[in-house]
Amino acid sequence: MRYDVYEVAQRLASVNVLITRILLQYERERRQVTDGKLKKVTQYVGAIRHLRWYGWQDFWQEQIMLARQQELRLLVVTGLWRSMINVANYLASGLFPVAAFYAYTALAGQPLRIDVAFPALQLFAMLESSLRSVPNLITVLLNANIAVGRIEDFMIEPDKDDAKSTSGPRRKPKLMLQDATFVWPGTSHYVLCHISLKLPIGLTVICGKVAAGKTALLQALLGELEQRGGVVVLPNDVVGYCAQTPWLQSMSIRDNILFTSPYEEIRYRKVLEACALAQDLASFKHGDLSNIGENGAGLSGGQKARVALARAVYSRAKMLFLDDPLSALDHPTAETIVAKCLCGPLAEGRTIILVTHRTALCRNVAQQVIEISEGSARVIDKDTLPSNEPSKKTLSGLADKSKQDEKDTVDEAAVPEKFMEDEKRVHGGVKAAVYWEYIKAGKLKWWAILIVALALHRLVGLGKTWFLKKWGEAYDRPVERVKNTSLFDDLPPPEVDIKPWLLGFSSLAVLQAFVFFIGNCIMIVIIYSAGRQMFRDVMHRVSHATFRFYDVTPLGRLMNRLTSDVGTVDGNISQQFEDVAFLAIKWISSIVIIASVTPIFLQRFGPRVAFKTESSKSLMRFRRWTISTERVVELLHLEQEPPGPIDPPAWWPSYDGDIVFEDVTLRYAPHLDPSLTGILFRIPAGSTTALLGRTGSGKSTLALSLLAIMKPESGRILIDSIDISEVNTQALRNRVTFLAQEPVLFPGSMRQNLDPLDEHADDACNGVLQRISSTHGWTLETQIEGGGKNLSQGQRQLVGLARAILRRSAIVILDEATASIDAETAMQIQGILREELRESTVITIAHRLEAVKDADFFIRLEEGKLVACGPAGEGGEGMNG
Repeated sequence: MRYDVYEVAQRLASVNVLITRILLQYERERRQVTDGKLKKVTQYVGAIRHLRWYGWQDFWQEQIMLARQQELRLLVVTGLWRSMINVANYLASGLFPVAAFYAYTALAGQPLRIDVAFPALQLFAMLESSLRSVPNLITVLLNANIAVGRIEDFMIEPDKDDAKSTSGPRRKPKLMLQDATFVWPGTSHYVLCHISLKLPIGLTVICGKVAAGKTALLQALLGELEQRGGVVVLPNDVVGYCAQTPWLQSMSIRDNILFTSPYEEIRYRKVLEACALAQDLASFKHGDLSNIGENGAGLSGGQKARVALARAVYSRAKMLFLDDPLSALDHPTAETIVAKCLCGPLAEGRTIILVTHRTALCRNVAQQVIEISEGSARVIDKDTLPSNEPSKKTLSGLADKSKQDEKDTVDEAAVPEKFMEDEKRVHGGVKAAVYWEYIKAGKLKWWAILIVALALHRLVGLGKTWFLKKWGEAYDRPVERVKNTSLFDDLPPPEVDIKPWLLGFSSLAVLQAFVFFIGNCIMIVIIYSAGRQMFRDVMHRVSHATFRFYDVTPLGRLMNRLTSDVGTVDGNISQQFEDVAFLAIKWISSIVIIASVTPIFLQRFGPRVAFKTESSKSLMRFRRWTISTERVVELLHLEQEPPGPIDPPAWWPSYDGDIVFEDVTLRYAPHLDPSLTGILFRIPAGSTTALLGRTGSGKSTLALSLLAIMKPESGRILIDSIDISEVNTQALRNRVTFLAQEPVLFPGSMRQNLDPLDEHADDACNGVLQRISSTHGWTLETQIEGGGKNLSQGQRQLVGLARAILRRSAIVILDEATASIDAETAMQIQGILREELRESTVITIAHRLEAVKDADFFIRLEEGKLVACGPAGEGGEGMNG
C-alpha cells in the first residue's frame, strides 16, 4: 500500500510536468492568435468612421468575430489543460491524508480516533489551501515566460544609429547631405539614393510626384531611415516637425500649441496671426482654451493642420521640417501662411524645409526648390515654376482682420468646456444588473448545472468528513452488534482490517477530484458562452453607435474596454463567480449542519463570522474584477443610430435624381451650436459640383450629411425625391460613395483593399487599378500594410480614388481626395474621374483650382451658411472669390 501511494504521487508529478509543457505550447499559440485579434480590433476601431461611411462595418465585424472564435477555441483548449493541472494537484492534495492515515494506522499500528483524525484533517486542509495556489502560480509563470520571451524579441532588435551632428551651440545651423543613401528600416530597398544637398537658412521647398521620396527625405533628416552610405550633417539642435497627418492631443488649442513650452503672450499672438488661426478662434466659445478632442476631432482638416503648424512655429527650434501642411488649406489661407508664417519675422534665422505640391505659392519666397524624382534629388530653377504670389493689398487686409480677431479671441477666453466625456465611474456597490448581464451571457442552463456540480462537490466533501467520523467511532464499536443498522456495518473493525477504510476514504477523495474536474469543465463552457456572446454584442453596439460616441470617446479608452476588459470577462471574473457560488453553498451547508447538531451554538453566534471570515478576500477580488465587466456592460447600452424605416428600391438613387437641401439646419449635438444653418439649394443630377469655402466653413459637414451621419434639426435632405433621414442607413451608405482626404487601408492584398466585399470581378478591379496608378507597378496581389504604412499619402489617395471609381455610385463625394497628389498627376486623375463617373453626380471639396475648374455647379459656404451657389459658368466670380 505504501508503494502504491508513493507511486501514484510520483506519477501525478510526472503528469503535471507533461501537461505543463503542452499547456505552454498552446498558451503561446493563443497569445499569437490574441495578438492577431487585437490588431484587427485596433484597425477596426481606428477606421470605424470610414468603414461606416462605406457600409463595410458588418463585414469587418465578422472578420473580427472569426479571429475571436479562434481565440476562444484556444481559450477552451488551454482551459482544459489548466483544469487537468488543477485536478492533478487537487487529487494529490486529497491523497495526502490517505497516505498519512495509512502510515499512522497500518504501519505504526495506531488507532485513528476522532480526536486524532479531525485535527489532522484540519492541518491537511491548511496544507491543501496552499497547494491550491500552485496551478495559479504555474499559470503566472507560464505567462511570465511568454511575456519575457516577447520582450527579449523586441529588445534584440538593432538600435538606431545616431546621426552625425555639428557641435558647438554658437555655430549657425548647417544642414547638409553628401552622397547619402537611405532605406526604410528592416528593408533593403533603396528609397533615396546618392543625395547631395545643402539646406541653408531660409525656406527650402521640396516637390515631386507621388511616392517620389519627399516625406522620406524628411524622415531621413530626422534619423528615422537607415543610412547605407554617404554623410549627413545635422546641427546639434532641436527640430520642429509637422507631420503630413496632424498629430494633436485631447487638450485645449493653446496647450497643443505650447506643447509644454512656457507661455509668451507676444510670441503666442504672433504665431496665431501667422498661422491664420485668429479668425477660427473667434468662432469658438472659449477661444484658444477650447478643448479639441482626441486628435483634433472637434476641428476641420485645415484647422488641424494649422494648429500642428503653429506648434512647430511657436517652438524655439532652429530647424522646421514641414510635411505638406498647405494641402488642407483653402487658397487665401494658404497665401497668408506662406507670407506671414514661412517668410515673416517668425521664420528669421531658421532653416525651414517645406514639402508641398502647391509650389506656385512658394516659388518667389523660397531660397531654393528641390525636386525629388525616383529617389534622387536635384535643385531646380525657380523660374521654371508657375508663380502665384499674393498681393500686398490682400496681405494687409488679412493682417488687420487677424489682429482684431486675435484681440477678441484673447479677451473672450475662459475655462474650456470638456470635449471628451469623462469615463463613467459608479460609486458604491456594483449594480445587480451587471452581474445579471454576465450570467445571461453564460446561459442560465449552464449556471444551473454548475451549481449542481458545486453542490455535489460539497456533498462529497461532507461525505469524506462523515466517513472519517465513522472510521474513528468504529474503534469503540462492540464486536456483537445489530446487523444492517448503518452503511458501515459490513466493514470490518479498523483494528482488524484497515484496508477497506483506507480504500473507502481514497475513493471519496478521487470522486471529489472528479466532480471538481466536471465543475471546471462546466465553467469553461460558461466562459466560452459569455465571452462569445458579450463580445459579439459589444462589437455590434459599437459598430452601430451614434457618430457622436466616436467624437466624445477617446480611442485609447475604447480600445482598453475591447481588449483588457474583455480579457477579464474571459477569465478572472468567471473564476470569482465560481468561488462566490461555492462559498455560498459551503456557508449554507455549514449552517444547516450546525443547526442540526448544535442549535444552541447557532442561536448564540449565528452566521456573523461563518461566511465573512472565509469569503471576504474572494468578495474583494470579485468586486475588483467586476469593475471591468461593468465597463464592458456599459458598451451594451450605447445609444444606437436609428437604422431608418424605409428600404429604398433597388434602383435608388438613379443617375437622374437631383440632390435637394430644403432649409437644412444641422448640429453635431443638441448642446452645440449649429454647424450648418438654413442651407437651401438644388444640385442637378449628373453634374460636377464644386463645394467651396474657407477651412472650417462647414464643407465636410455638408458632405457627410448626405450619408445621414447626423439628421437635420430642421428642413429635409432629398436624394432622388426621397428624404434620406427616413432611408435605411446601410442601404444609403452602400449606394453613395464618400472619399475622405485620408483613406483608410487595411493589411492584405490590393484586391482586398479595393473590394473588401468581393462584389466586383478581378478584371474590373485590375482595370481600374491600372487606369489610376499605371506608373506605380501595382497588381491585385500587391501587399499593403495596416494603415497603408508602406505607401505614401498620395499613393493612399490613389487607392481611395480607385475604390470610388470601382463602385461607380450615382453620387460620389470627394473631400480633398487629391490634396496630397502632385498637380500633374492630379490633372490626369481629374480626366479619368470625368470619364469614368460621367453619369454620376460628383461633389468635390478642393482647395486647388485645377481640381474644380471643370465643375458645372458651385456652392460656397461661410461660417456654416450658404453665401452663393449656381452654375459655374454664371458664377465665375463666386468660384474665384
